[in-house]
Amino acid sequence: MPDTIQCPNCGEVNDAGNAVCKNCHSPFTAYGGQLTGERYQGRLAEQASATQGHPPIVMVIAAFNLAFALFVLGLAVRHFQDRPTINEEGSNAINVATSTFGAIVWAIFLVPLALALIGLAVATWTQRTWTWTANAVGVGVFAFLCLFAFGFSTVPKVICVGIALILGVLWFLPKTKAWFGLT
Repeated sequence: MPDTIQCPNCGEVNDAGNAVCKNCHSPFTAYGGQLTGERYQGRLAEQASATQGHPPIVMVIAAFNLAFALFVLGLAVRHFQDRPTINEEGSNAINVATSTFGAIVWAIFLVPLALALIGLAVATWTQRTWTWTANAVGVGVFAFLCLFAFGFSTVPKVICVGIALILGVLWFLPKTKAWFGLT
């Protein structure tokens, strides 16, 4: 191993242990582009190309999160709209009060859930590493809801589960994981 390294930027001879050039302060690192050889440049090029542009599935999942957030907000609004009103005799006041309380409880749960889904969509779009796992769980929850929670007949259930399966397969592709910095 040589005791000196010549800066490829300005030509200054530096000690081999220096991290930056003593003259021009150009970095001697793989990320600074100063180290040579397949070991450094090949891996750096691979990492850089993996992060270029959004893979199509990222756009689909971010849009899916936003759509699901709107669906959840719609549920909260529907709970308020569907609550009964007091009749002319006032004989159903307790029913109205408990229904209104139920709508408020649903709103306390659903509105933060919708906000979290919007935040997840934004974080997914901006390439936060943790969102890969969160969205993998989200696709699984969606598949579970398709099978057991939504009141679909057989054909819509199959379509819904098929969509969840396609989203899951595309989400688990190595290219998608690499875009999030996961190997």
